[in-house]
Amino acid sequence: MAFHDIQPQAPVHFLVIPKKRLNQLSDATEEHTALLGKLLLTAKNCANLMLLEKGYRVVINNGREGCQSVYHLHLHVLGGRKMKWPPVLKQQYEQEEMTDYGNTFDFSVWKMFKVICYQILKNRTTLMRFTHNYPTMVPKWTSFNYQPPPTPPVRNPVMCYFCLKNMAEFDKKADGVLQAFFDFFQSLPDLFPTLPPDFDVYCENGILTLNLGGTYGTYVMHKQTECRQIWVASPYSGPKYYELVNGKWVDSKSGGILTEQLSEELGMVFRGTLENFPQFVYD
Repeated sequence: MAFHDIQPQAPVHFLVIPKKRLNQLSDATEEHTALLGKLLLTAKNCANLMLLEKGYRVVINNGREGCQSVYHLHLHVLGGRKMKWPPVLKQQYEQEEMTDYGNTFDFSVWKMFKVICYQILKNRTTLMRFTHNYPTMVPKWTSFNYQPPPTPPVRNPVMCYFCLKNMAEFDKKADGVLQAFFDFFQSLPDLFPTLPPDFDVYCENGILTLNLGGTYGTYVMHKQTECRQIWVASPYSGPKYYELVNGKWVDSKSGGILTEQLSEELGMVFRGTLENFPQFVYD
């Protein structure tokens, strides 16, 4: 499955994800060889459709230090502009740092100055300052101890409390949505006995995956606590991002309701009416 990234980092930026659940690349084993090859081949085919003849970049973020935010293996494909490698050179960091503090210092002197300041702050070395004894006009040295800067004030604990409370409330409601859909999707084989044998549904770590089997495609639902949204990747209508507005989960772009859009799509797939479809209304 492939769809455009919600925050593109290039003129062309889309994601390729597998239908079979795999949290991250480091969890792959020998049995995932065909799956990983299929991902790369799909990325190549999609890049051809996007007319990226001049080249493109394929990226896989793995783990926390690899900047992976969604723990469902996916490929980033970026193109439409000339890429750089490495993305940022060490010399660029130094040049930017030198520019920030002005070009009046020779860079080697500036680096030495930084080392001295670091040692002073680290060891709290006794500093010396030069003053004048004005009555006799005899210069003398007077020592004073380094005083660390005052500790910055702590953020308002009331604001922190409400932020955490809102996050907890969102998690509770979003988990309830995923669990309700999970229970309902598990009952689909009883409602439609003609479903393909590879039909499967599972929910883990805030990600609900519905594999309809055969040629029907796969739905992926994922809660995003940071932005207070539920993301839904549909094989028919593409990605959608639902927010809780006036007690209902509303698509941030089209304004559609989550339950209405999903029941309509699945009703068209199964060519029937889905009874007892989950409904979510909050006060």
